[in-house]
Amino acid sequence: MTKLLVVVSLLAACYRPSKCDRYAEMEARCGDVGQNERETTRTLAAGMCEAAASPDPAVAHAGARFLQEADCAADAADCDAYKKCRDAVK
Repeated sequence: MTKLLVVVSLLAACYRPSKCDRYAEMEARCGDVGQNERETTRTLAAGMCEAAASPDPAVAHAGARFLQEADCAADAADCDAYKKCRDAVK
């Protein structure tokens, strides 16, 4: 049992959210949305970011801007830095 707890603890410590997960979280937390819209924003942002990896060129093209915004989220330490970078992408 102790070994299992150690393994689970190590795995949890190594978990790092994907770039799209980080983007979705930053967009929900830092975007201009109300408290009751945050979960929907998180879901939509993650989906659009992940669309950039689509094999369909039209879908990938549509998701490309969101992937650029995800780069902002990956590099930003706070909402101000994220918004400044995100606004420059738009």
